[in-house]
Amino acid sequence: MAPERIAGRIGGVADAVPGGPGGSARPLHTRPVSWRGGFGRVYRATQASPVRRELAIKLLKPGMDSEAVLRRFDAERQALARLNHPAVARIHDAGTTPGGRPYFAMELVDGVPITAECDRLKLPVAARLELFRAVCLGVQHAHQKGVVHRDLKPSNVLVTTVDGKPQPKIIDFGIAKALDEPLTSDGAITLARQVIGTPRYMSPEQAEVGNADVDSRSDVYSLGVLLYELLTGTTPLTDADLPGSDWTGLAERLRHTVFPPPSSRLRGAARARAEQIAERRGTTAERLRRAISGDLDCIALRALEPDPSRRYPTAFALARDVERSLAHETIDARPPDRLYRAQKFVRRNRVSVGVACVIALSVLAVAGTEFRTLRRVQAEGRATRAALAEAQAVTDFLAQTFTSIDAEGAGAELRLADVLRQASSQLDRGDAFGASVSLAAQARLHGVLGISYWELGDWRSAEHHLRRSASIAEQLGRELTPLQLQTMMNLASLVYERGDPSAALRLMREAEPGFRRVFGPESDRTLGFLGNLALMTGAAGEPERALDIERRVLSARERVDGPDAARTIGAMHNLAVRLDAAGRHDEARELLLEAVARAERALAPESPERVLVVGELGSLELVRDPASAKHLLRQTLASREATLGPEHPRSLHTAYNLALAHYRLGEHAEAAGLLARVLACVPGRLPHEHPVSLGAMNMLGVVGMHAGWALLGEATAERLVATVRDAPLHALAPSHRNDLALVLCTVEPARLRDMDLAELLLVALVSDAEAHADPDLYFFLDSLGQLRHAQARYAEAITAYQRAINLTPPERPDHRREIEAHLALTLAAHRVNPIDANAEPE
Repeated sequence: MAPERIAGRIGGVADAVPGGPGGSARPLHTRPVSWRGGFGRVYRATQASPVRRELAIKLLKPGMDSEAVLRRFDAERQALARLNHPAVARIHDAGTTPGGRPYFAMELVDGVPITAECDRLKLPVAARLELFRAVCLGVQHAHQKGVVHRDLKPSNVLVTTVDGKPQPKIIDFGIAKALDEPLTSDGAITLARQVIGTPRYMSPEQAEVGNADVDSRSDVYSLGVLLYELLTGTTPLTDADLPGSDWTGLAERLRHTVFPPPSSRLRGAARARAEQIAERRGTTAERLRRAISGDLDCIALRALEPDPSRRYPTAFALARDVERSLAHETIDARPPDRLYRAQKFVRRNRVSVGVACVIALSVLAVAGTEFRTLRRVQAEGRATRAALAEAQAVTDFLAQTFTSIDAEGAGAELRLADVLRQASSQLDRGDAFGASVSLAAQARLHGVLGISYWELGDWRSAEHHLRRSASIAEQLGRELTPLQLQTMMNLASLVYERGDPSAALRLMREAEPGFRRVFGPESDRTLGFLGNLALMTGAAGEPERALDIERRVLSARERVDGPDAARTIGAMHNLAVRLDAAGRHDEARELLLEAVARAERALAPESPERVLVVGELGSLELVRDPASAKHLLRQTLASREATLGPEHPRSLHTAYNLALAHYRLGEHAEAAGLLARVLACVPGRLPHEHPVSLGAMNMLGVVGMHAGWALLGEATAERLVATVRDAPLHALAPSHRNDLALVLCTVEPARLRDMDLAELLLVALVSDAEAHADPDLYFFLDSLGQLRHAQARYAEAITAYQRAINLTPPERPDHRREIEAHLALTLAAHRVNPIDANAEPE
């Protein structure tokens, strides 16, 4: 769209601001300048039509009109225009003046910085947290749209009054990212055209010169600084901590400085200053310290973790912990010390009989198992006495638990999942422990609950308990016990299932020496551990090493357990998976056929190992023999649904593979039905970024495009688009972003399409691929051509297809034929309707 049209829609902006025709310096209706700085100036203006409203016109300073800036500016404004949240100031329009200077036309926010307004109103801590939570949700909304702020601070979070209540509004969302140019103003800094932000609110990775790996977690860090300031009246990094004019050491300082908890910062303040801070929060200094100490200390410090992987993963997770703190519930950031458990016990209800029984039986079972293991593998009397003491503590706990059961309160029969959920809540609150129960027993319980949740397919709860168990084990500071080693392996398996094989492999390698030392080199546990280690090693990009581990495991299994043992058949499955991943498909198939033959001879039909090898053979046959694959996968799905339930992640994975078999056989209706079942479990049972979730979203789009969207039904199409929009698109691999963009621009009915988001994704993919000489550029150009065709911008579509054909590798003639077919469709459409939607009207 031409800049003149954009300016005209705003109502004379281009003529009224500096740099417009005549170079006048007259703001619309002459208002005082409300802000100036490194970006330029902000003018207060009134839009006359089509809707009369007050606007803030942000005109960028001269010199920010290079071709590169304007390209980024145009791409970013498309993302910003999609933000629609009560806590985010809307951007109504954007463009360039006839003089070439970019501008934003934003919602005018007559507000005060959040810290100043909270102090003026003397808001107590709880009210400040409610405002802060609203800010977090606004930031999360933007992150879901692929926009990162990168300069969150009080002056960019204004508070207005709506219906008599304070309402936060985040301004300047994405402007720094849109420009990415050298800036200087009021602490906003740029180094080597790559560092943008305000030092006191900046994450370590953002402060690092030349670091392009700044994502939404950087905003989470800035939110942590803002929370710290709302609580204490000061930022973690004070002005005295900042370097002079040399910013090169800022990232290192932020990475290695240990900030005091907010309550400690208050405790260290001068008495008069502490009372002044407390008075602005409607309380006394001592009461303020007590209110902040504990949960809020932990929440703030977790958000301020120097390592992004240890922070809250999203702004929503930070908001949820704030919400839990306000409701006196367990927070994720808080370690389970006894005082914390006691405090939560006072605030919460007593344990029900179902919860008590689950915990009691879990403790009894695992305590007995570990005690026997410790007696066998530990020769020293000190270790034995410690195990006896822990067993006695568990016995005392069981006696106390069973004598305190409220039989009448047990109520109706509980499902296992319900009981586990209550047990988890009870354990996190600490109500289930007496003073005599050791940290080791606590680690056991968290480990048992983690494994139980994992088997039920609730990975989020499983990870929570497994990480708690590992954290407590680390606190013990002693040689790893069998349970701790098992917990480390289970946690690694869970991290792998969630799609991070490199992180999983790090955990496994940390545990490997302990497994060999404690259990022996060829024990059942060690061989099981090595099988998982090989799986993760291969997924992390070390295929030959993975194959070597799998062969050694299979050889040991056949020697120790026998050729037809269930564990040996499981080892054959694992080796076949590795062979297939290495491209040695025939060897993998022969090994799986042998494994299935052994399983059918020696194992019951419902045996997990038999189900496993039959399902893997079915997956392997998808390309070679989809009819055979369908038969095998149906068996596997029936077995898994009978034992695990239809919504378990393993059942959903099998359902997805069965859908692929149906699709390859041309049975599109059956494929669509299975894929819709998988989609219905996202994100409840599978996270958006799980490979099965992404595969289901993509394949539904493929079925819709090839067999007709009517086959899916409008309800499934609506759910598909909603799920794609909610996915963390900015964090996905380029191929996944490409696939989901195609869904957004081709879905039927057409009213469901989101062309803006599809364009944002595909233009960025093509631009990045061009910049890095990515061999997949042809693939993204083909998708961009399909988008342009859907937009009736046929000339651009034809150009994109022609470029894609020229770049298609010679070894992919199938891709070339597909792109040529797309080009033929567009040429035909262009002949029928030669008017291009992107052409300027005369």
